[in-house]
Amino acid sequence: MIDLGRATRKPASAGAIRTELLAHATRQAVTRLAADVFQLSQKRR
Repeated sequence: MIDLGRATRKPASAGAIRTELLAHATRQAVTRLAADVFQLSQKRR
């Protein structure tokens, strides 16, 4: 977890960023993107 309490630049909501949740959300987004790319590649055949 990253504590942004003392950071110079903070997101609008401030507070801590839960990096474990960001990592999970990123993995989900990449998985969805890969699935979309795969589906598009199959339609072009």
